[in-house]
Amino acid sequence: MLKKNENASIREIVGWSSLLVLPPALYFLGVAYALTVQAALFVSILTVVILMWLFNLVDDYIPPLLGMVAALLFGLAPASVALSGLSSPSLITLMGVFALASVITSSGLGRRFVLSMLNKVPNRFFLQENILVCCGLLLSVVSPSGNSRVTLVLPLFKEISDAMNLPKRGKAITSLMAATYGGAMLFSTALSNSKSASIAALSMLPIYLQDQYLGVFWIMAASVPMVVLLLIHFLSVRIMFSNEEPKALSKEILVAHLKELGPLSAKERTASVAFIFFFFGSLTSGLHHIGTASIAGMTILLLLVMGAFNKIDFQRSMDWPMIFFMLCMDSMMRTMAHLGLDQQLSNAVGSFFAFVDGSFILYMLATLVVTLVLRLAFPVAAGMLLSFLVMLPVTLSQGYSPWVCVFMTAIFSDIWFFRYQNSVFLIIWNSESVDDFDYQLFMRHNMIMNFARVFCVLVAIPFWSWMSMI
Repeated sequence: MLKKNENASIREIVGWSSLLVLPPALYFLGVAYALTVQAALFVSILTVVILMWLFNLVDDYIPPLLGMVAALLFGLAPASVALSGLSSPSLITLMGVFALASVITSSGLGRRFVLSMLNKVPNRFFLQENILVCCGLLLSVVSPSGNSRVTLVLPLFKEISDAMNLPKRGKAITSLMAATYGGAMLFSTALSNSKSASIAALSMLPIYLQDQYLGVFWIMAASVPMVVLLLIHFLSVRIMFSNEEPKALSKEILVAHLKELGPLSAKERTASVAFIFFFFGSLTSGLHHIGTASIAGMTILLLLVMGAFNKIDFQRSMDWPMIFFMLCMDSMMRTMAHLGLDQQLSNAVGSFFAFVDGSFILYMLATLVVTLVLRLAFPVAAGMLLSFLVMLPVTLSQGYSPWVCVFMTAIFSDIWFFRYQNSVFLIIWNSESVDDFDYQLFMRHNMIMNFARVFCVLVAIPFWSWMSMI
């Protein structure tokens, strides 16, 4: 049997060998099949990025940074496009959320909230851990970013695991992490504004359809698959992690800990005001028309001016590798659009779906395969949008509602098998909490939820038919 380091060496040899062979081969193949030199170069660069991820040759944030720099170096797009991700509003949004999460933790407000909630809910671990799922639901109302949601929920995971003294890498703490991740991701397709890619996809539809799909219609149409998905999550957690039940918490000890914290400190009050400002500011953005990025920017300014967040916090609390990962991927996707590759991809594969021929099951399977294949190369938002562009003409030709295409590409894009595919999990992976839970056990639960996302769409078919969408 090969040792771990021998396996790693073989993987690296295969990975670097693939880098030497596949990108040049795809470049010449692309030129031979009428791609422009710039487009063929971009395909080659994208192949390098994917291979580096697949074989885990470098840290996750390095490949997209390399791709962005290469696109600029080879002149595939002007600097305003090739570096556009670095000027994206997402930068301010992420910085604001990371700062807010840091202050909530360092001020003790997170601990106070967790102790108060544990004291109020019945003394059952299943209910206690699902505090995190409920927090994720509330944040899904105001934040379209799973990255933002998990950043705000993750400190609560640490507080609950410490308060309950859960053993590391045990089933209980892994179940708690499943609830943390579930809180950030389970409701990403429950509302029209809970996923940034869904908002972008809707913006590509005619105005009258956008108005029709927003609000109550989306909640109603998504209700059946969302309820099924949530039930499967609860069932999976209950079955997979049931053999380890933590000791019941003493309510007296919880009350004693709350008394030790004393009244709210000035830093806690600042953190409370900042969170309330961010939450209700984002919730009411449709009324005042101020974007989430601006609200997040004002939030971080409030924390800085009030002294709750200083220079040292600014250096240590920001997950800069993760921020660069997402912003560089944004730049690469904009370069791809600049070269017209997204539209070429849609046109190239559109003729392959004649086999659907009125069968919704075949249409669903085609959407699933397209989304999964594209998600091997692209992050959640870009993978969903490209899948939507490819499948929308098929949707219209079959007479199905475009909303079905938006929803299915959105929920299928949340399926992932490798760490690099999911920036939400990468935030967890890069945090201190990664050493607390059992990664393999968590991934088995994630695999169940991958199948659940397909199953909940199948269950929703009669309901969508009743709504005359298919």
